[in-house]
Amino acid sequence: MYAIIEYVSRNHTFAYLATFMVILAGVSTVFTIKRDTFPSFDLGIMTVLTQYPGASAKDVELSITNKIEKELKTLTGIDYITSLSMDNISSITVTLDPNVRKPDKVKQKIRDAVGRVTDLPSQIPKNPLVTEIEASVLPIIEVGVTGEIPYKELRRISTQLENDLDQVPGVAKIDRIGYRNREIVVEIDPNSINQYSIPLRDTINAIKLRNLRLTAGNIKSGLVETSLITQSEFEDPMEVSDVIIRSSPEGIITRIKDIAQINDTFEKNTIIPHLNGKPTIVLSIRKSEDADNIRVCNRIKEKIVQINKTLPENVEILFANDESTTVKNSFSIVILILRLFLDFTLSIWVAMSIPFTFMGAIFLLPFFGSFLD
Repeated sequence: MYAIIEYVSRNHTFAYLATFMVILAGVSTVFTIKRDTFPSFDLGIMTVLTQYPGASAKDVELSITNKIEKELKTLTGIDYITSLSMDNISSITVTLDPNVRKPDKVKQKIRDAVGRVTDLPSQIPKNPLVTEIEASVLPIIEVGVTGEIPYKELRRISTQLENDLDQVPGVAKIDRIGYRNREIVVEIDPNSINQYSIPLRDTINAIKLRNLRLTAGNIKSGLVETSLITQSEFEDPMEVSDVIIRSSPEGIITRIKDIAQINDTFEKNTIIPHLNGKPTIVLSIRKSEDADNIRVCNRIKEKIVQINKTLPENVEILFANDESTTVKNSFSIVILILRLFLDFTLSIWVAMSIPFTFMGAIFLLPFFGSFLD
């Protein structure tokens, strides 16, 4: 080792050339390597989420959770299974055995097992959602929309912003916080029900049967096969007011608007986020696993600079929990520590050697799989 150091110290040209080559190789790698706050790793956890609107926790457990769990218990490579049955929702968490040799194969078996459960209630709107919990689930930045305008307009702006940001390269998913879904409230007047002698159940069934989209089968004529679809969904939710509850032989028609008041509103707030003390609709943004933290955040900010030019003056877009700043500040912290604990001149020389060390390390990291899957 001393011989190498002595040789380099005497041959300045070789030292300069070696330093330049290492830095050049490192710089070329910087433009392709992935920078992140935390390393990517497999948690070995999968979730099965099933929605069952209108069902009690007991019904969810008997009709969904128990059936899926029974199928999952036949698999090998699973450490344990936990489940939670609530009103309207079944949530099952599957933790893989940490010693399993082929976790991807076990994960596929879990998906297949859930797919084999075919006797679930017909009222379930969607098939069970099987997802893998990854280390990259944490958001890299949060974007908030706030302003002194009606909530309906603020919601429209946040929806458009979400659509724009979803097109940014590297953005994988955007979660809404404080976003209230549109809700059509049908307030039935008890006096009107008595006046028209209409049971409440008939009113509910009339709305359900009117807002449908069903496949009625196929008609085959020779070589031509045609699908029959019953399509009677509301194009505008306010059309519910014209739904017919009852019609008499005399031509007397009773509609929803005759016995109820229709209100176009939004669901109640369960979460009210604030940024800088202002009520806000927050968009929590996650990046794709292979994307670079800093580059994605910079693209998001550049996109918002363009969007700001089209917004009303009383609407503001705020940032929070920007993880790219954590990555950027790491090097500054190192320089500060060197300055505090070393002599000023010595700290300058050590700081100057850091880029050389970093570039060499960065160039070698991909070859050892440190930043590659």
